[in-house]
Amino acid sequence: MKRGVNFVVFEGVDGSGKSTQVARVTEDLKERGVRVLATREPGGCGFAESLRKIILDQDRLDPWAEAMVMGASRIEHCRTTIRPALSRGEMVISDRYLGSSLVYQGIVNGIDVEEIYRLNHLSKEVLDPDLVILLDLEHPRRSSDQSTFEKRGEAFWFAVRDGYRELAKRYGWFTIDAEMEPDIITEAILGRIFDQAELQG
Repeated sequence: MKRGVNFVVFEGVDGSGKSTQVARVTEDLKERGVRVLATREPGGCGFAESLRKIILDQDRLDPWAEAMVMGASRIEHCRTTIRPALSRGEMVISDRYLGSSLVYQGIVNGIDVEEIYRLNHLSKEVLDPDLVILLDLEHPRRSSDQSTFEKRGEAFWFAVRDGYRELAKRYGWFTIDAEMEPDIITEAILGRIFDQAELQG
């Protein structure tokens, strides 16, 4: 992979197929000879994985408490997993990252997005991704873990979807229709990764 696209993040509502596409894209890149590390949030390192169940099992935390827990998790994820992989010359693909905090803890929980961004960047360990891919759905569908949709309901799901769409326009994220066939989605994502690498290389 040429310089410019080393850290790629997949974002989207529950049920959008992020995890499936992370696995497919990672496998395809490895077959092409690219050294890739796939990771996830919440999680991605020992400390963050220990917080994952606590975070996902909470029905409702104070918005700032939730933002700070996620920020602490992300700092360690970057420090112990993402940065070392990039230093080894590997490409990193993450299933969720800072964009999720901007939506869930920011837009949906009523905290200014810029405040969430600044909170996360209080530590110099936190990196901005080279490419953010938004898998966009028009309507909810059941995800395998049935987490947020099951716990908080349809109105919450749509608030998250609209938050993602707002940020995608604001920051120029690559948005793809998650209703398409998985093979088509994978090819579109790979095309964007290689096109952007070519332009920035």
